[in-house]
Amino acid sequence: MNILRLLVGLGLAAVTVNAVAPRHKIVLKSLQRAQHECRQYLPEPVSEEGTCEAYCEQLVLRSWSTATSELLYIPYGRHFKPDCTDLHNLNRTLDCLCTRLAKTPVENVCYWASAHWECYRDQFGALIDTPQIAPQPELLIRDTIEQCARILQVSDRELLVYASHRFTLSSKSRALQRCILIRQGLYTDETGPNLDLMYVQGNGYNVDEVDFIIKVSKCVDRVQLKCSDNSTMVTRVTNKCFPPGTGPLDYLLPAILAPIAKTSIDTERFETRATLRNPLVELMAPLFVSLPYALSARRRTSRWSLEQTNAYTFL
Repeated sequence: MNILRLLVGLGLAAVTVNAVAPRHKIVLKSLQRAQHECRQYLPEPVSEEGTCEAYCEQLVLRSWSTATSELLYIPYGRHFKPDCTDLHNLNRTLDCLCTRLAKTPVENVCYWASAHWECYRDQFGALIDTPQIAPQPELLIRDTIEQCARILQVSDRELLVYASHRFTLSSKSRALQRCILIRQGLYTDETGPNLDLMYVQGNGYNVDEVDFIIKVSKCVDRVQLKCSDNSTMVTRVTNKCFPPGTGPLDYLLPAILAPIAKTSIDTERFETRATLRNPLVELMAPLFVSLPYALSARRRTSRWSLEQTNAYTFL
């Protein structure tokens, strides 16, 4: 709870973006704007099953994961500001969610979304109208990767090799990662990596936010002093400064390797019949069997295990 109050005091509970800096693919949206949009999208009158407005809003804010059918607590919580004198808002919010959701199947997404909206509104904090970061979904991340690959003339096979070496293989691979992070709006040569945005993009990574910001910042400062070019600096920061299971590589590697591996392996099976073989894909194929889970700690976290982690602490 002390950490939560510290975050509010540091101004980290509501991420904002410098209006002068290029936003690239960053999307800023307020909950009020999402409410306005969803009132246009949803039919009238409300059906007998009830309203899905909260579910629509969380989808528009990219705060609901359709892959895991759960709320992304870190980005959604940024739309609410706790009272710094309220020491029990977190416990009340958890109690509210446990009571509301205990006997409701997760398949009832509209009810789940409404329960989260009401518990946050009534127990966690006051709704704020400042637009917040909408995390970039996997499709947008893949699109960004493909754009940078085309800009730098990187083939699919080169992309697979670069990612398998965590972008450290060559100057071209390092330039590719730098391009991706710039296009995502998570890095600039002038200011370096934006750790606040990276934390939100990763839904908190199940780590303490203050500890994450402080430790990674110190490492970034050390790396910057030793690097003569920005592409090398970006690659060293992403490989050396983030705790395991956190940072941009936590979502970039699955986004790159999983779809390319599937396509390559399918092609390999077809080509084998014509006695053509791809040694690289054959060698790496075992890595791809459980790739999304092996490379992404977030996807291994169950819904209710969040109660025992710092991820839920920073609602």
